[in-house]
Amino acid sequence: MVVVTARLLVLACLSSAWLISQPLQADARRIDEADGTSNQCNLDFTNNPSAPTLSMMDAGSRLSFSSLYTEMEDLPLEVCGQIPQWVDGSLIRNGVGLLEFAGKKFKNPLDAFSMLHAWRIKDGSITYNNRFIATARRDRMLRTGTISGMRTFGGTDPCDSVMGHMKSWFTFGDEVIVSVGKVGDKTVAMGELPNMYSFDPNTLTTESFVEVWKSNIMEPEGAPEHLSHNTGFESAAEEQLGASPLSMPAGMGMAHPHYTPNGTFISRLERVNPVGRDSTVVYAIPPGTAPEDKVILGEWPVTTPGPHYVHSFSITDRYVILPEYPVIIDKPAMIASSTILSGFKWLKEHGTNMTVLDLHTGEMTRYNCPEVFFAFHTINAFEDEQTGELHMDVLGASDYSTLFALFVDVHNPRTTSGGFPAGTLRRITIPLRDPSKGITIEHDNKNVFMELPRINYAFNGKPYRYFYACGSTIPNSFPMDLIVKKDLATGKLTRFQIPGAFLGEPIFAAAPNASAEDDGVVLTHGLDTETGLGFMIVVDAKTMTLVARSDLPQHLPFLLHGGFFE
Repeated sequence: MVVVTARLLVLACLSSAWLISQPLQADARRIDEADGTSNQCNLDFTNNPSAPTLSMMDAGSRLSFSSLYTEMEDLPLEVCGQIPQWVDGSLIRNGVGLLEFAGKKFKNPLDAFSMLHAWRIKDGSITYNNRFIATARRDRMLRTGTISGMRTFGGTDPCDSVMGHMKSWFTFGDEVIVSVGKVGDKTVAMGELPNMYSFDPNTLTTESFVEVWKSNIMEPEGAPEHLSHNTGFESAAEEQLGASPLSMPAGMGMAHPHYTPNGTFISRLERVNPVGRDSTVVYAIPPGTAPEDKVILGEWPVTTPGPHYVHSFSITDRYVILPEYPVIIDKPAMIASSTILSGFKWLKEHGTNMTVLDLHTGEMTRYNCPEVFFAFHTINAFEDEQTGELHMDVLGASDYSTLFALFVDVHNPRTTSGGFPAGTLRRITIPLRDPSKGITIEHDNKNVFMELPRINYAFNGKPYRYFYACGSTIPNSFPMDLIVKKDLATGKLTRFQIPGAFLGEPIFAAAPNASAEDDGVVLTHGLDTETGLGFMIVVDAKTMTLVARSDLPQHLPFLLHGGFFE
């Protein structure tokens, strides 16, 4: 059975004419008429890409930052081409659902109501679902009809009132809009703060709030009763929202954890001490262990005025490699401002460092990098047993401007497409045996701008040859119109493009009994700027040729990270 639902309460709160753009009206007509089939079979692609036109950039930006109001359940999709029979599992994506509420528009995608999308693939067929994540923040806003008094990353338009700003001082949201993963037997959605929501991977129904770290509680002696922490929260999720005006999150979390072969979850927390020294924590959640019973692998104080913002890290069998970029969280500045990002400062004088935790000995060593840079995403790391060196690949930029490049111009979303400094490939070599030699950094001289890198995860922490990423034919542009495959052995870069479309993060799925690292397929989603509709594609990971495509009857907003779950 196909079920298409609309959240009438949400729609009733959306009064601005800006919200109902022409592409969204077209989507609504398509959804009403949805019968599980697409209008045509289109397997067009090219490995000799051309730059997108201005009208394509305009449509892509506008649709990427347009809300999606509908939830679809068990919608069978027509498949153009042929999906290999061995592909059996779900491509699940996390990202933007709703970018406005109660007459206010969020300026940053990280503040949107988060939505999951799943393409269930079996026997060459695809079934599609999408559903909002039922966070406590979303529930509170639907109940109260307002977003005032809720701390956001980028603010809103119109701006919050002075009273709303004061209410939001310690009221942090719990949106988990960035990625998906596994913790034990739970499938979870994650964000930049350290907690998660579990969901059913088949229906995408939200199951429960996963409390990994408790909030910091600041109760000065003699605090008035109405500021007391014991206010009778309905749930742990409500507590994380800062129902006490004197609570704040435990720190900045990690949207990109890692997994050992036995399924142990490894991540990092930049622990915030509201009144004292901040610290970096590396922790693990072994299989069968409750998240609150996590194991601390290492903890050490930060050497900067505040905790670092770090989006990803790398591991090998023995080492955890944590970048420390000079993006420092200025706690007083964050508290004084209505936005979280206002507290992010670029303190170049502190440099970029790599902290290496030896999992065998528990020893932590910090190495200074010879140049200052920032990276959202590490790609992989591995040990060279002959030289005693540790290599880590990242997509780095010269500063942290990428953090602010995704602000949405709510009056002209197309301007978001400019000024997005995607990363270039850097290989960082750490001399473990002789730290006096210092770190060296090798740059890829092709200067190709890439983001959202993925590998064959069977090679995580090991010597590897290939990675896949999004790329742009136009430097510093967003959305991105390419999928690229990088061969680190030969330096070859293969570009894949669907004319007139923007493409999302490439997810690698390995073929059974694969004999080579790139034996498998790449799965991703896309946005067709001519039809205004989304689609999912299957690409041969070895040849970078399109083997199957499945179109949707609705557009896809800005989606961040995902995974393939067998």
